[in-house]
Amino acid sequence: FTARLHRQGIRNGLELKRADGGWARKHLTVVGARVVMELNGISCLPLAKAPSSKKSIVTSRSFGQPVTAVSDLREAVITFASRAAVKLREQQLEARALHLFLATSRFGEPSTVYSNGQTITLPSPTADTPILITMALRCLQSLYKPGYGYQKAGVMLTGLALRGYRQQSLFAPAAAENRPLMTALDQINSKWGTDTIRYGLTGAGKSWEMRQSRKSPAYTTNWRELPVVKA
Repeated sequence: FTARLHRQGIRNGLELKRADGGWARKHLTVVGARVVMELNGISCLPLAKAPSSKKSIVTSRSFGQPVTAVSDLREAVITFASRAAVKLREQQLEARALHLFLATSRFGEPSTVYSNGQTITLPSPTADTPILITMALRCLQSLYKPGYGYQKAGVMLTGLALRGYRQQSLFAPAAAENRPLMTALDQINSKWGTDTIRYGLTGAGKSWEMRQSRKSPAYTTNWRELPVVKA
């Protein structure tokens, strides 16, 4: 593409703008011709075809067995908030609000059915894991009711915006964040595998994890599941 432009004597944007439209369609393909048209103020890509920005990020799971203990729910909620925070940082986003929801099975007796949710607006947009964990646990404290067997929970982050584009508050101090720590955490887990380093509050046994006895093998994406052939 560059060599073609140079042979035509085009070495900067202004010269490309002045290029003959017929030559551009013939030698620069459709994409090159559209570039020339855009440089001349002719729109070739309607706004409707541009990718829309993500509106929310959700991390939720159905539990492998009904969960009754608030300690197990805390582990699950912390895990979901941590995973949602990683997704935010992967996409260079920050969230303005966090929503937590809990639900029992819908098919039990009316007295055993319960579902609820709560949304907290964050003091300022963030992708910091400790802050999101704190807010999720605050929601859990309000939503949890003893005596129910919870079947599902989830964390949803909304009000997403690109990292760094935030409106500061005149009345509330900015939340304390540690971006270098979050970056190091993400880099280590990206290199050595998910949850190589994780928050201890996510628990070890995780009896609430979903059942995966019939999970398809991940031969091509997980070294631990690579088949071993012994001759």
